[in-house]
Amino acid sequence: MFSAAMEGGRPQTEAAAEFLSRNWRAVLATAAGAYLAAGFVGGKVRLRRTKQKIARRQEEAAKQRRRMREELQRGGELVDEAKRAVLEMDIEELAEKLRSGQLRPTEVLKAYQVCTERKN
Repeated sequence: MFSAAMEGGRPQTEAAAEFLSRNWRAVLATAAGAYLAAGFVGGKVRLRRTKQKIARRQEEAAKQRRRMREELQRGGELVDEAKRAVLEMDIEELAEKLRSGQLRPTEVLKAYQVCTERKN
């Protein structure tokens, strides 16, 4: 058993230390290359996932815009009372209701999107 831990009469740790002392540049270059390759691959994976998320959200927004346009073409009324109330508020009142939580930012955004779509 003791002889399995020996390499040419020396312990393996001594052999490893000697190997590193002779080949430290190659070991360092290999480690640096592996680190950079792992970062590159990880970065590519994150980039691909981010691009997929952006594409999915853009498609959702496009579907919502198409739905709004179709509703307008059918003569539907996209501006309900809640949206009309948002559009008629002055800026100070609108800001206060947003701060207090009486209105959600998405409600205000949708009201103004409908207004913009009607003009286009």
